[in-house]
Amino acid sequence: MNYSIALLALVLGSSALLHGSPSFKEKEMNDVKRTFTFRGHPIHPQIVARYAGWQSTSGYPTTVTIDLNTAAGSLEFPDDGVTKEGHKVSAQVGNETFGYEWLGVVKSGTHVVLATWSETAPAVEGAEAAPGKSKKKILFLRTARGKAFLESGKLYDRLLLTEERRFPIADTEEVSAKLANDKVTLTMTAPGGKKRTATLDIQ
Repeated sequence: MNYSIALLALVLGSSALLHGSPSFKEKEMNDVKRTFTFRGHPIHPQIVARYAGWQSTSGYPTTVTIDLNTAAGSLEFPDDGVTKEGHKVSAQVGNETFGYEWLGVVKSGTHVVLATWSETAPAVEGAEAAPGKSKKKILFLRTARGKAFLESGKLYDRLLLTEERRFPIADTEEVSAKLANDKVTLTMTAPGGKKRTATLDIQ
């Protein structure tokens, strides 16, 4: 067997054990529950975008649960390129920007997250790139331990992040959240200063 190929297989195998292992520590799960971080990194913006994205023709979301243990740090959701400023996290992928702001966690353990997505229209020769469409959505996400079987039949733990609720907002609105026990009060401010509020009971 070629030495370089063998070395590459060893490196890829080690990476899979590090990032795709079907095991995680209790502390890692607690970090997700408390601070919305996993293994020292913020939850990837593209993971959050999966919940805010596609909906079925009936209007129901198509992605509601992701196994953080296998998704975080994977080739699909690499930590490289993710930027964090305070509670705001973003990642640039081509002409798309995925981001979110972690607004906090309620007493029952549900995270309140403002998910954002924007796209810049491709540049045209002789003209500046025009801003494209953007979207915003409030997501309510909760972590739990799940069980599943490997191909070998061995039972293993999954670290599940599940969307429990969503709240639509206008793309032009600014949002602030006040959390008290299991109640979330959202204040949306439109251009011009007009405000609207919504109080949700999250248990």
